[in-house]
Amino acid sequence: MFGIHTAYPAATVPVSGALLAMLAMYWAEGLDKYHPKTLDWLKTGGSMTSILILNGPNLNLLGTRQPEIYGTMTLAGIEEMCADTAKSLGATVQCAQSNHEGVLVDTIHAAAGVHDGMVLNAGAFTHTSIALMDAIRSTGIVTVEMHLSNIHAREEFRQRSFIAPVALGQICGLGPAGYRFAIEALVEHLGRDD
Repeated sequence: MFGIHTAYPAATVPVSGALLAMLAMYWAEGLDKYHPKTLDWLKTGGSMTSILILNGPNLNLLGTRQPEIYGTMTLAGIEEMCADTAKSLGATVQCAQSNHEGVLVDTIHAAAGVHDGMVLNAGAFTHTSIALMDAIRSTGIVTVEMHLSNIHAREEFRQRSFIAPVALGQICGLGPAGYRFAIEALVEHLGRDD
C-alpha cells in the first residue's frame, strides 16, 4: 500500500498500486474535471458505492420482445448505460439476469455485504414472488424497484407488486431511462449521512 497526501485537510489516503496510475491521471488533468463523487471516492481510499442491477424473466429478450411495450434497447444496451451512469456518479455496477426465481433469490442473498444497493426489475415475478420480497427483507439490501412499462396502467394482475413493500421506491413507465434514475436515486440515498 502507498499513501497519497491530498490537498484536503488531514487527508492521507492509502491506495493500492493499481490505483496509482488513475490517481496520477486525475492530478495531471485536474480533479475539477471530474464528478464531485470522484473526489469523495478518492478521499475514502477507493471505496466506491456498488450497485447490483438484477433483471428477471424474459428481460434477456429485450430489443425483440414486444418493442411497443418494452422498447427496442437490448439488455446489453441497458447494462452499458447502467455502467456509464454509475461511473459518472463515482459508483460501480454489477449486472445479472435470470429467468429462474431461485437464481434471483440466490443472487440477492449473495449481494448482502458485497453491494450497497440494488436496482431490481423482477419482471413477472414482481406480481407473484413472495420469495423475492422475503430475500430483500432478509438481506436488508436497499432496493429500487424498476419497470420499463407503467405496470399501473396495464392489466390488473400486473398492478400488484410484492417488491414495493420492501423497496426504497419504484420507478416505472419511463423505459430504459428508469434504470439511470434508479441508480442516481440509490447513489444519492446511500451517500446521505442521516
